[in-house]
Amino acid sequence: MLETEQAGKGVGKRDGRAAGLLNGRTAGILNGRSAADAALLRMFTRARRGRQPLLLVRCAARGGAATARAGAALAGELRLGDLLWREPGAEWLALLEGVTAPSTAAAAVAARLEAVVGRAGGACECRVAGFPAQGITLAALLEEVGWPH
Repeated sequence: MLETEQAGKGVGKRDGRAAGLLNGRTAGILNGRSAADAALLRMFTRARRGRQPLLLVRCAARGGAATARAGAALAGELRLGDLLWREPGAEWLALLEGVTAPSTAAAAVAARLEAVVGRAGGACECRVAGFPAQGITLAALLEEVGWPH
């Protein structure tokens, strides 16, 4: 389970949705940023109003990590309110509420997600960026994590 700085304790995993498939897609993973746009807008608006941190995590696949099993493993480690979407080029992006970056908690999140993908038979490198410290827009956070688009 991922740990937040505010609570100081583990947060719940998704409610098993990651294990199932819906129409051939892993439940809990949105297919591209366009599918995630409305949720991203809500999360950024809520974070600005409540002055709460957000953490963007980019998990770039190495080798054969671009599998549904690796994606399901990632989805299974996130909380119900977190957002996970897949981008072309075998990359997953996640937006998590309540985790500040740069911080030891953000580094721990990245390390944990890398380990989860490893246990699922793949490999990835996770980079993180935080709202508002490292950017106040999604575009700024994407640039911070080295997203090419």
